[in-house]
Amino acid sequence: MTATLRPNFPFATLQPGAVQELRESPGQARAWHQWSAAELDALTLAYAARRPLLVRG
Repeated sequence: MTATLRPNFPFATLQPGAVQELRESPGQARAWHQWSAAELDALTLAYAARRPLLVRG
């Protein structure tokens, strides 16, 4: 899957293995997430199909 198909694709800068900081909020401590290729594929497909993506975990 490639994110270069759409010029306004919101996930275009994400790459497999990239680490992103998740900011602290009132009920959640500061954390980090490392993106996998499978996660990015799921985001891309849900966005292209204009369908919601259920995320558990």
